[in-house]
Amino acid sequence: MLTDELPEPSKPWNQLPKIKASRLKAVRALFRKREEPKKFRALARWVRSIRKGMKKSKGRFAVILGVSVLTVRRWENQHGRMPSPKNMKRLESLERTLKRLKEEGLEFE
Repeated sequence: MLTDELPEPSKPWNQLPKIKASRLKAVRALFRKREEPKKFRALARWVRSIRKGMKKSKGRFAVILGVSVLTVRRWENQHGRMPSPKNMKRLESLERTLKRLKEEGLEFE
């Protein structure tokens, strides 16, 4: 039975009976398996839309963000991990800048 919220154990993992702990861990794993792809699809579309809006290659976009090309490729292809909070702020800042430039009729250089 999967819910929309990740179940939390009533006690620390090491204090639960082994069977209950393993069941909870299995439910948590199923939840992550179901929910993570949704997050990555949205992230991939968002990162790609920012990069395409800036009209930059993956390599140039990576330099602007201060990450590797492989990291940008993983984000856009729904692999790897979610961006760190620092990189999320950078992406959000780029998105805001891009929106402001479009409102003023300018392009990103």
